[in-house]
Amino acid sequence: METDTILNYTYSFLQGSLYFNCVCLGLAVISIILCIYFYIKAKKVKQPTYAVRTIRLIEPKIKNIGNINISYLENKIENLSVSKIALWNSGRDTIDYTDVAKNDNLKIIIDSQYRILDCSILFQKNKANSFTVEISNDGKAVAINFDYFDCNEGVILQVFHTGNSSNNISLIGRIKSVNRIKRKGEQKRNNSKPSFINKASIAIIKIAAKFVRTRLYRYTAIVFFIYLCLLFCYSFFVDAETITSLFYGNNSKFSMQFLLLLLAISYFYIAYITSNNNIPKGFDIFNEEFLSEDKEDNKDIKVCE
Repeated sequence: METDTILNYTYSFLQGSLYFNCVCLGLAVISIILCIYFYIKAKKVKQPTYAVRTIRLIEPKIKNIGNINISYLENKIENLSVSKIALWNSGRDTIDYTDVAKNDNLKIIIDSQYRILDCSILFQKNKANSFTVEISNDGKAVAINFDYFDCNEGVILQVFHTGNSSNNISLIGRIKSVNRIKRKGEQKRNNSKPSFINKASIAIIKIAAKFVRTRLYRYTAIVFFIYLCLLFCYSFFVDAETITSLFYGNNSKFSMQFLLLLLAISYFYIAYITSNNNIPKGFDIFNEEFLSEDKEDNKDIKVCE
């Protein structure tokens, strides 16, 4: 009986003390978030990561135009694309050249029906990383060599090839203690057109990306997300009139909870996708225009009539 009395009293106290419940829930949510954050920060791992951007310079339909021949190093080509490949270490542990498996070195590969024509280094965040590249004789791969690279250090490569899209390019290799090389913004390989939902998601992500590029906006995003979570939890401990009257009068309490949960999930989805496409600070050249005027990367491409 005494146990039941204590439980009933505790339940009544918690149910009646609105501010106490809000504080407890807030502390619980913040504690969970901080635990996850500090665990990830403290975990020292190697994580090679890369991203690819591609534009097509020449399409196969160019062959339908008479009296025009396009060649690269005296070899005729019907399709030409250029890709920027950013490679960096998103982990907190240094990746050393001794970490790379001798029989499965780090390299860029292209689908079997295409060929890599040229590869050059556009940017190294730290020249001491000593990145170098070497194209294979068959034009199917580019070997990447380096000394080491720390957290958020890496390289940006520019690759001319006969492929059609970023999906034709991959980065492979085996690094000790690394499960797999992570690709940012990875998409499934298919030829289907993007659906309306995919187009809408891309548009929303582009808008959201403008608001999370700086550290200040990231902190604002975190605070806003926590606020939505707390408001959702808060809605369980007040009557429907108190909370829903702020938005739409006498609607049900469940509707308010559903709306808040939907907003929180949507915001988390946008934040996750946006962060999944982020590249390290200092890699701005990756998002700049291709083939800037001050470079002569197309000197080996000839168009003859």
